[in-house]
Amino acid sequence: MKALMWHVSQNILITHPVNIRYLTGVKLSLGRLLVTSTGMTLFVDSRYTEEVQNTVKKGVNIGSMHDLMKAVTRRRRCLFEGDHVTVMQLQRWKNSFPRTRFLPRSGLVEALRRQKTRQEIRAMKKAECITEEILRRIPSMFRHRPTERELAWKLRAWTQELGADDFSFDPIVAFGKHTSHPHHHLT
Repeated sequence: MKALMWHVSQNILITHPVNIRYLTGVKLSLGRLLVTSTGMTLFVDSRYTEEVQNTVKKGVNIGSMHDLMKAVTRRRRCLFEGDHVTVMQLQRWKNSFPRTRFLPRSGLVEALRRQKTRQEIRAMKKAECITEEILRRIPSMFRHRPTERELAWKLRAWTQELGADDFSFDPIVAFGKHTSHPHHHLT
């Protein structure tokens, strides 16, 4: 985060959930993160404020989506994730904040995500060990002819048993004719 703060001479509005999670530690389906030279504020729906307060990284302020309107209105210029904001979203911003000039940028947070801290490297090594152990266990499951749902459940159970917090992505379990569907849903 310090690297992003150092880079910020202008305001940056972060909208992509993966980038918000990386910077704040909060997994959201909808939220906005305003990064300025003086700090970061995560704006969420007021229903999620308490949950966010329990999971947000130290140093990140929390505000409501209503507060975001006030915060952006005060800015003359605001960078945004050009790779993740739709044309329609940008147009809505321009209509809502006519005094703010929105400037697209590419890869602002992604460049930081490519650089790994020692803690991130340790977490990746732990994830690798957990994955290897799960892959070692899978063949024994096929002796019992599990359903896709049973195997997916077992993967989740093993993941927790081995000390993982969660999956980065939901596992895709597919047998037979279902294997041709890249994002198959369990049957």
